[in-house]
Parts: sequence; C-alpha cells; structure tokens
Amino acid sequence: MLRRGGLGLMAGAVVPWTLARAQQGGPPPRPPVPGPGVAPVIAPDTGKARLDSLKREADVRDSIAKFRLGDTVRAPFARSEEPRTLDIGRPLAWNREQLMTSGALSLADLLDRVPGATGFRASWMMDQEAASFLGDFARVRVFIDGLPYAPPDRDGRGVLDLNAVQLWAFERLVIERGAAELRLYLRTARHNLTVPVSRVDVFTGDQDVNIFRGFFAQRFGPGFGVEASGENLSLSNTRTGGDGSRRAGVVRLGWAGGRWSVDLVHNFTDHSRRSQVRSLPYPTWPAFNPSSSQGYARVAWGDPDVGTWMQAIAATSAFASPSAELSSTAFDTNRVFDRRNAIYSLMGGTEWSGLRISAGMRWHSVQGTSFASPLARVSYDRGWIALQTYGERSHEDSTTHGDVSLRLLPRPWLALGASYGGSGTQATGGKRARGYASRAEVGLRVRAELWLSGGILARDSAFLRAPYRFDSTLASVMVPAAQGSFVQLKGRVYNDIFIDLTGTAWDQVGAYRPHYQTRAELFLQTRWLSRFPSGAFGLLASLSHDYREPTAFPFDSGQLIRTSFGRSVNARLEVRILSGTVSWQLLNLAGDRHDQLPGALRPRSVSVYGVRWDFRN
Repeated sequence: MLRRGGLGLMAGAVVPWTLARAQQGGPPPRPPVPGPGVAPVIAPDTGKARLDSLKREADVRDSIAKFRLGDTVRAPFARSEEPRTLDIGRPLAWNREQLMTSGALSLADLLDRVPGATGFRASWMMDQEAASFLGDFARVRVFIDGLPYAPPDRDGRGVLDLNAVQLWAFERLVIERGAAELRLYLRTARHNLTVPVSRVDVFTGDQDVNIFRGFFAQRFGPGFGVEASGENLSLSNTRTGGDGSRRAGVVRLGWAGGRWSVDLVHNFTDHSRRSQVRSLPYPTWPAFNPSSSQGYARVAWGDPDVGTWMQAIAATSAFASPSAELSSTAFDTNRVFDRRNAIYSLMGGTEWSGLRISAGMRWHSVQGTSFASPLARVSYDRGWIALQTYGERSHEDSTTHGDVSLRLLPRPWLALGASYGGSGTQATGGKRARGYASRAEVGLRVRAELWLSGGILARDSAFLRAPYRFDSTLASVMVPAAQGSFVQLKGRVYNDIFIDLTGTAWDQVGAYRPHYQTRAELFLQTRWLSRFPSGAFGLLASLSHDYREPTAFPFDSGQLIRTSFGRSVNARLEVRILSGTVSWQLLNLAGDRHDQLPGALRPRSVSVYGVRWDFRN
C-alpha cells in the first residue's frame, strides 16, 4: 500500500505540471529526478529488447546443442582379445589411469608384484630390463594388440628388453598367470569421440632426467580417426654412465563403422645409451644404440569382449643396431645389423552364456624362413566356477605351450585356485623334452574388499635361458626341480586405505631367482567426495618396501656369482585437480647401494616429479 501510494502521489504531482507548461506553448519539461528511495518511472516496454534477448538465448542454446551433437560417439577401433583373469582378489589388470598411478616406470616394476616373477635392472630408466619367471627369462612373453612382441635383435636370444615397451602408449594391461609362463597382453590407446582429446606429461628429476610426452586423438567424418603419441626422455649420469636418451612414438590411422574396423598402426623406439661402468672385476658395458619399429594393418569385425568376432592382421617388425654393439670383439661401427620379421595373423572367436572360444593361426616369416603357429583358448566363467585353457604350437623351435587354470568360489569368503601346464620341445634324436609346472592356492576374504591368499609353486627340472642381453658370458643351465611358497594380501584395508603385499620363498637357492623376495605397499587413494562431490579432486599417497636376497648368476667359466642384498623404500604422492595431476616419486629413500645384476650398482636415492594434464578441446 505504501508503494502504491507513493507512486500515485508522484504521478499526481507530475501530470498537472506537465499539462500547464504545454498550455503555455513551451516544450514539455523533463520530469523531476526522483529523490533517494523513490523508484524511477519506467517507460513502457515495446517488446524489441525482450525479443533480442530471447534471440540471443536461443542462439546460445543452439550452439550448445550443435556442439554436443558434434561430440558424438563413433564406433570404436578394434581391440585385441585378452584372457579372463582368474586371480583371487584384485586382478592383475590395469587401465590407462591405473597404469599412470601405479608408480611403475616399466613392465618389470609391475612383474615384481607377481609371485614367482623377478625383475632385473642394470641402472635407472635408460637401462635394459628383463624379468624371469620361476627362474627362466624365456617364460615372460608380451603380446601387443594380439601379436607377440619379439623384436629380431640378436643380443636378446629370446629374452625381451621390457624397458622397450612404453606403458604410456597403452590403455589396458592384463597379466595372465599360467603355470609355467607369464603372458602380458597390452592394448594400444584408442579414442572414439569427435571432439579432439590431448594429453601432456612433463617430468624432471635427479640425474638431469627430463621426460616430455604428448597424445592427440580425434574422430571425424563418418568414422575416420587419427591418433598420435610420443615421448622424449633424456638422462645424464656422469659417474657410472648408462645414461642417454630415448625417443618413442605411436601413430594410428583408421576407420570404424558398425561392427567393422580398419586401422593402420606404427610404433617405434630409438635408444641412445652410453657405456656403463661396473664395479671390479666386471668389464664395462658397451654403448647400446638400438632402433626398433613395429607396424600392422588390421581388418576386424566384432568385439572380442562381446559376441562373435574375427580379425586379420599383417604386421612387420625391424631392429637395427651398430655391429660394434653385438659383441665385445666387433669394432666395425659402420656396418648396421638390420633384421626384419613378418607376421600374418587370422583370429576369431565367440562368446555365449559365459563360454568363450577363440582360435587362430599366425604365420611367421624370419629371414626367408616361414613357419605357422596355431593357437586356441577356451574359457568359462559363470557363478562360482571359472575355467580357462590355452594352447599354442610354435614351429620355429618345435615348442608346444599349454596350460589349464581353475578358480572356485564355493563360499563368498573362500576361493580356491589351481593351474597346471608346461611346454614340450623337440630334442635331438627325435625325443621330446618336456617340462611342467603347477600352482595351487587358497584365499580367504578378510574384509569386503580385502583378500589373504597363499599357495605353492612347483616346477620340474628345466633348462633356464640366460639373460644374454646383459652379459654374453652368462650361462644357460639345466637345474633340478624346485618348489616354493607365496603369500599375498591385497585390497581395501579401511575406507580409502589399501595394501598390496606379495612374498615368495623357495625351498633352495637357485639360478636367476632370489631365495626370498617380498614387496609391500600401503597407500591412501581417495577422491574425497564428501568435500568434492563433483569428483574434481584426487589424492594418492603411497609408501612401499622391496626386499630380495642375493641372486645367483652362473657364468660360462663355471663361476657362480651372487648379487648383494636388495632393500628399497619408495614414496609417492599425487594430487589431482580437475584434469591435471601433480606427481612426485622418490625411489630408494634410504640410499642403499645394491645390484640386481653382477657389478651394476643401482643409484642411490633418486626422485622424479612433474605433471600430467588431459585436455578436451
């Protein structure tokens, strides 16, 4: 009432005064400016301003709708088949984000978490790395996009350099624990949105280490796409050497529509590593400057994880290195060792009601020699039972690999697991040399997401392949049967606190494996949703401890040399805000000097820190 009264009084005072001035012939004066606390007179709305405002709002809505329509999901590029994980508790499987937050700098770091597996490193980051399983370096196999990773380098002699496989290039890793071998399946990163996605990683740290990584991907048109990623790493160690630089990259071009997919993938790695001094009486390791590349063309129909699928792949791989690096007696650095392999693969499979069946054939061509390798896999997972069998025949060395694994969940708090398998090789005189291994374990659910498990590893007498890529004077040896035991504690302890503990003990000292080996990690991983419900924040704080007893290395001279005790305490901290993550990692916090290979002392305390940033343009 007061407001209406005030407006009426003001109108009554203004109108008569305006009419009087108009009768006198003068122009109508402007109404007086209202004083404080009095609302001004508003001119009637003609509607034009309102229409303009509505038009602007409609344009904004249309632009947002157009943007969202442009960010449509395209059919994904094909992905390779991967096995089911029959692990008790948390599986040995990582997606892209988990790989980046695992703290692992290479595949060898992840293999240290597997009972019976041991990673060996010559130095830090730039060194060659390998891993043994049950003491055999030839029983760790890697598959990238369904193809066996086996660069044709003569120094390896069947033993892989795990540091040449870059974890940042993959979106998925699964470790299959066979009874006699480990098989690692990796899938290269893929993208299925039309909006461009990019990622930048920048790290620095001790020993003048600098790491730059980049990733870009975009889908466009009716299903076409391009993806590219790369890394440049440099390291300087003026005391013992073993430093250098590394460049690596992955490029994908392709098209996918419906259930069909066609893509071309090429990846390369170029190392430049200086010579490394070892403690006396061991000789200095020479410089190592290899270059390797792999590429393939793939036509695929269907998805190996869902329903029926088929894939045809033609691939090639090459390895080049100066001949002076192939042996200690060659000094002609002008001649370059270059060897190429070709693989042609045809695979297919189907899934129905928990049953998966896949089979195929790989044709290998090596230096003019061709051979075929048939393989098959059958798995069943439903309810309380999971079963998986795998078989492969390699005509290159007349070796047949096979194993069968079983996991039972008779009670929600009880799990039973077992695996049995091995390999058979055509020996001299037409006889077959066979070697088998087995594993049995039992697991108890301690808490909702925490499992305590333990079991036994057993292996027949076996011929152990030496890691010649580290030292050509090492010896491959025949060893007697061995048996070991292991224990694991994995999962969520309380709220956002987790534990990952693995320990392995053998009944006797053996070649190329420590008598006792443990790894324990306690970490806090939280998104603090009570404070940041949007998920824009993440925190990871970890403390781990690695321990191993001396490892025996037999040499051609008959010597049996043991490494030192290895102890390492490591810390890691990561903070994520929106799509940026700040990371810091400190290795060997106590600064203990030890060697994992004879005479190759590991560095004292070293750290690396930086940022990972994802962008969606």
